This record gives sequence, structure tokens and C-alpha cells, in this order.
Amino acid sequence: MDTSCKIFIYFIGLTTLWTTTNCSTTKDADIPDFITVPTVTYDQVTLAYVTQFRFFCNFIESTDEVLFYEAHWYVNNRFIYSSTLVAYNDPANERVLTEAKLREQGVMTVGFDIYCEIRAGRRVNGAAGFPSTSKPIFIGIEVLTPTVTVKEGQSGEIQIRATAKIGCPDAPCRYYVTANLPTVSNTCSPTVRADTACGVEIDPNNWAQIYKIKVTGTITEGEYREQTNVMKITLRTEDHYFEHPIWGNYILPPVTVNVIKDTKAIESRHCTVFNGGYVMTFGRRRVELQISGTFTMYQSNDYNIEVQVKREECSTNAYCVCGVVVRVGQTVFMINHCSIDYWFIDYILCNDGGDILDVKLSNGIYKIMLPTGAHLELNVLGTNTDPYLNIYMYPSVIDVGVSRGLCGNLSGLDYYQQNELVLRNGSTTTDNESFLNSWKTPPGEDMFDPDNLGMLSAWSRSYTTCKCKPVLYWALTNEIDCSPYNEPVICNEDVEFRTVHKKRCISPARKKRSIPTIRNRPENYRRIKRNVNWKNGWTHESATDYCDNLFKSSNMINLCKEVPGVDVSFPMANCVLDIQLSGTTDFSLAAINSIRSQCLREASMNVTLRQETSPDKPSVLKLVKAVACPAECSDRGVCVNGTCDCNDGFSGPDCSVDLNQPPLVDSLEANGYCDHKDGGCEEIAVFGGPFVESDKFKCRLLLLESNAEVDLTNSPVVESIGEVTCPLPINRQKRSTTVPVVDTTVPSYRVAVSNDGQIFSRQLTVVIMNSDCMDCTIDGETVKCRMFEDYCYTEERCYKTGEWYIYNDDYQCTNGQWQLTSSNGGNTGSKSGTTPKSGADSCSAIQQLNLIMILLCSAAYML
Repeated sequence: MDTSCKIFIYFIGLTTLWTTTNCSTTKDADIPDFITVPTVTYDQVTLAYVTQFRFFCNFIESTDEVLFYEAHWYVNNRFIYSSTLVAYNDPANERVLTEAKLREQGVMTVGFDIYCEIRAGRRVNGAAGFPSTSKPIFIGIEVLTPTVTVKEGQSGEIQIRATAKIGCPDAPCRYYVTANLPTVSNTCSPTVRADTACGVEIDPNNWAQIYKIKVTGTITEGEYREQTNVMKITLRTEDHYFEHPIWGNYILPPVTVNVIKDTKAIESRHCTVFNGGYVMTFGRRRVELQISGTFTMYQSNDYNIEVQVKREECSTNAYCVCGVVVRVGQTVFMINHCSIDYWFIDYILCNDGGDILDVKLSNGIYKIMLPTGAHLELNVLGTNTDPYLNIYMYPSVIDVGVSRGLCGNLSGLDYYQQNELVLRNGSTTTDNESFLNSWKTPPGEDMFDPDNLGMLSAWSRSYTTCKCKPVLYWALTNEIDCSPYNEPVICNEDVEFRTVHKKRCISPARKKRSIPTIRNRPENYRRIKRNVNWKNGWTHESATDYCDNLFKSSNMINLCKEVPGVDVSFPMANCVLDIQLSGTTDFSLAAINSIRSQCLREASMNVTLRQETSPDKPSVLKLVKAVACPAECSDRGVCVNGTCDCNDGFSGPDCSVDLNQPPLVDSLEANGYCDHKDGGCEEIAVFGGPFVESDKFKCRLLLLESNAEVDLTNSPVVESIGEVTCPLPINRQKRSTTVPVVDTTVPSYRVAVSNDGQIFSRQLTVVIMNSDCMDCTIDGETVKCRMFEDYCYTEERCYKTGEWYIYNDDYQCTNGQWQLTSSNGGNTGSKSGTTPKSGADSCSAIQQLNLIMILLCSAAYML
């Protein structure tokens, strides 16, 4: 065997590509025994306002002899470039790796590991020795959080950090990393949204710091579920970064986001404020509330949300809930009958735009949707003689552990483990009276007082949701649609509810409408002990029999008591206690309504109960809806497919309105002054009630002077039980008339309304005016208007002396009269507020004809 050639094989830890053979004796004097520890560094050079990297393989030269050195470069374990043997000082930068050399090998963007090898030789053209290999460095952006796990409604962070300087030859520069979110077809699946406008801007001058992209689990409201959805968020840069091109079109490793939906803590949980004088907390603890005043029912400081309720003494010797105010930031919605004679139902503040608090209505039941996914359900019950509210609060998953107020702290504990009540200051107690006193609203924070609304802080949790435009599966795009996002994703939404129109939020004129003045009554804040004596001949046995028979006769209760999560025993006990307290059965239907609300909630949130097992067998939810009429139709009608078919003489969603009685009319919008200065006068709001939404409802307008009825082209709109919008006649001169006429009268009408088109309310007076040029007063059915001097009033428009009629500029307002300024239609002078005629406008007909001929000749010449 020939032993003159020995083979040496070296395994370099960071490369699988290198095998070195040396067909020479081990004592070959031309190969130095040189070992070093090289490191990769870089700098940046700028040419023509474009920055580029230069990479250096730094090492310490031999001190034993003069050697020559070459560098080998590798990117992602792939050979890129090698230099020749040159002197240590490398005057021509032969060992330097440039971006040009990277591009030659197809490396166009950052996001790579780079390392180098140094080999030494004794002659420039001689053989090089064995390699000394550097540690790799990463050039790009590190994803420090490759996996993020969040729950619905909670947030996490994607953290990134650049490992090398981002070139910026001419500051300021903007370098963006965007988050591409996958499209989720199933809206009920937990998903994420990315804040910071779907990405983050990296400051090239502060490239080494950690940048964060906030991701939040979107709340999916509408069903109970335990599920983890795994999503991939791809981070990438813009296609082009001209200041340093290698940083453009860079795709980072994807981030795995686990979004957890777990509704166990809120299943079958709700909080209720009843009229009989008690509250049921989220933990099903009954707290007696025998006291008047305003209380905080629910509070979420994290989301700047608060619900306040107001209680007054009713005619039945009990305390009724007469009003509720729901606030998100500076958007406030009120339902109120406290110390006023009708139901006021409207937004009273919309400084956040009104889109963060949606209110929906169906069959007299209001559903107030909070941006957290929680919602309130309110039953407006009773007539104007003894009105009241029952309020149900259904929490969201993000309320767990943070909810406060009379509803208590929603925890994940079993009902019977929740013994402690949380006070306003955060401490706990087991004493009901201390709990109630703690959540009594301080006078300066009572939102039923409009003077306190100016102290509210704005909504501060506005964020952005972003969606990628549709692309093929596994494809990428940096085109992202971003829009403000404030509400949870509602799946399985009940289409029977319609959104309450946000008139007050969008109409500047309506914003001026004052909130109804609450006639404050002296309140006794002393705790009132419940009178346990039975009244009016009632006994515990007779009350129990009455409530038991009432519940057994209800088709809805017979069906709902089999629905998981519905508690029938608690409302049954409340029914008996309410009779004991009041000596009447006035609150009995409220107990049934509480079961109705629970049952619809649980059946709609339970996926199994929503499903139809066969074509001829409807789902449990559908069966419940068919018998769940409001207030059992008040015993004045029958329930047909979820809608009350009322007996003759009664109407309303629950048949509680007596059509033989005229509706109350309390007041008109703006006290009857419809001012064109504040906008159009096509309609006016009438407050009172109860108003019933039906095709028989009628608004009647009589001319104040002649008492003649006015024909209305538009139909009235019943906004709520306490408000109706009546159309107003359009009183305008025909536009074909070019001769203006000064209007000597101001339109005034008597307005009345009727639920059945026959029995009308009392009449109130409305005047259609324009305060720019007149002053009007209404005194009962008398209207007096005084025109300002030097004004002409025509077609509901005010013209000051010197102004010209907009439909014929030959007429000018002069001392309250229209004056024809020229007999031949020409202009005799400069008009106030307009530009005098000049140029082509003052050409004669012959001059205009000559101009046309010149244009035609020019066109012919060009052809």
C-alpha cells in the first residue's frame, strides 16, 4: 500500500460541506500550522443615498511568522465567496464580503445566518492551511416570541428586534414591519386582531431596541364553547426599502398564536336587578335593596364602562327600578321614567362617536351591547301609572375577576363558594348593608344628573383590526385592510332585534335637545326594613299556590325548565316574596319574564339547543321563541309564534296598552320650536306615551289659524314606548316662480297623536321658524313672531338687506322688501356676497357668436 499520501478528514461543527484533503506529507513546510478565532463584523457604506453592508472576518494575525490569509464566506450554511491569499492588512479588501457578492449568489434580503473561515498560507500563490471558523451571526429581525397564547378579550405581545443596523442615509427614514392576519371564515371561532395599525414602525436610529405588536383575542359572543384556535401571523416588511434595499421584501418567521375560548366561567351566569327590592349577583346571591337612590349596578374600570340604576318608591309600597344609564367612555344611553311622566329613551351623550355602544330593540325589550361582549337586557314594563324596569346583565369572559358593582365580582368559583362581596374600595365583606352603601352612587358621579356628564373620561381602548386582502392559500400579501374595531364579533345574532337609531349622535340639531329635567324628590337613604306582614288577605300558602299555578299554566316555563342553566326555583321564590312585600300580584309577570330572559339566553348560547335534529323537528331554541311572548301578553292576549295577538282594545308588544285611553303627550322636541337655523324641519319628536308601533298609529297636524287638518306625505315613526317622530309639512314656494314673495306668516300647527288613529292625545303647538331673522314665542295655542328689521323672509330663508334672491339675482332685499334692480335683466351694481359679472359673462351675443366661429375655424385648421 502506498503510504506517501495521507488523508485527513475534519468535521466542522457549523458546516456539513467541508472536507479537506492534503496529498502531502504531514511535515510539508508550505502549510502553516495556524489556528485563530475569527469573528464576523460589519459596517455600512453609502453611495448615491443608498446604504449597503460590508462584512469583515476579523482575526488576530500570527506573531510567529509573516503569513497570508484568505476568507471563505457562508450564508445559511451555503458557500458564497472565497478570497485569495493576501496580506493581513488586506489593502484591496479582498477578504470583505459585499452586498454585490451576496446578490451574485441570490441573497437578496436579510434574514440569514452568516459566518466565515480564515485559512493561512506562506505564499500568495501557495497552499492554504486548515480553516478556523467563526460563530455565525444573524442579520435580520429576531422574533423573540415565536408563540403567543391569549384568551378571548385578553392581549399578548409579539416582540421583535433587529440584529443589525438598518441603513438610513438621509433621516428621517421609516421602516415598517406589518402583521398579515389569516382570514377566518367561521366568525364564531376565536381569532385575533393586531393593534398598532397591523404592525410597527422601526426607527433606524433606534434599531436595536425591542419593538412590540399587540395581539388581542377577539371576543366571539353568541355561544358557549371551549376551543383553542391556532393561527399563524406572518410578519413582513414593505416590498421596497430604497434607503437600504437588502432590508426590503423581508419575510420573518411566522408567529404561532393560540387563541383560547373558554366560557365555563360565564355559563348560566347573570345578574338581575328586580323591582321587588332585591338584586341577584353573578354568584346567585340575593341582596335586598329596600332603599331609593342611584346605585352602580356594574362597573369595569379596565374598559371604562359603568351601569347605574335608579330606584323610587312605587305605588305598591315597594321600590321600583325607574331608570338605567349605561356608559362606555363618553357615550351614554338612558332609559328613564324617574320623576318624569313618560319613558325617556335615548342617547344623552355621544362624544366618542356613538359606535361603541349599540342598542337593539325587539317586542319592547332592549338589548344594550357593550364592547366587551357583555350585554344588558331590559324589559320596559307597566303603563305610565306604575312603570318599572327589570334589568338582566349577561357577562363576557373578560368580566371574570374584574367586574364590580351590585352585580358583584364574577369569579370562576362555584356559586356556593362565592360568599364575599366586593366593596367600591376593593375590600370584601359578607354584610349586605355595607355592600349596598358602598355602591350607592356619589352625587357628583350620578349620571341621571346631566351636570355630571361633563366629568366623564373618554373611551380609551380604541384599536385597529386588520384583515389581509384575499389571496391563495399559503400566499402572502402586504395589502392589509385596517379599520377601527370596537365591538365583539357577534355570531348567531338574533335578527329579530333592530338597532335603535342614533339620532342624537349624528344630528347636531338633536344634540341641542335637553335631557328631561328630573324633578328631584327628597330621598330617604335610611335602610328600610322589609315589612314581613302579609297584606290584603294574602298568606304564604295562598301566594305559593298562586305563583305555582301561574308558572304551571305557562307553556314557556314548562318548556324552559328543561333547558340546562335555567333556574325556575329562584323566580318562583321571588314571586311569593313580591306578593308578601306589595300585597298584590303586580310583579308576578316580572318573575316570569326573568325566566323568559334566562331561557332565550341559554338556548341561544347552547349549540346543541340551536340545532334541528330532523327537518320535521324544530330546534329547542325555535320552540322556546314560539312561546316566549313578553310578560305572557299581560293576560290580555294569546302568544302566537312568539308574538302577542292582543284582545280587542289592547295593543303593544305585551298587550299592556289600553287603546281606549289616549296616549300621554308630555312635550315636543325643542319645546315646539322647529328652527331652520339648526337644520331642516321635516319632522319633530313627540314625547309621552305609551306609544304603540302599528300601521294604525297617526300624527295629526291642524293649522293654528284655520284648524284645518294638514295632509302628511310621510308616516310617523314610533321610536320607542316614549317617543314618536311626526312628519311636518313642507311649506315651500315652487321653484319655477322666479319672483320672490315675502312670507308674512310663520307656519304653526297643533300636534296630537293616536295609537289607533281615533282617540287622540292632547294637542301641543309647534312653530316652524328661522331664528336668523325672527323671534317667536309659544304660549299655549298662541304663537307670536317678530321679524327683525332689514330682513326679507322667503321660503323659510332669511335674507339681510343687500342680499340677492338665490333663484333670481335681479331681486335684492331692501328694508324688508324685494326690489327689482333692473328692468332689462342686466347688472346695475356689485352684489353683496357675490362676484360682479365680468369677462365672458358680460359679452354681448355678437361677441359670443364671434368667439364660437373662431373656435370652429381653429378646429377645422387642425384637421
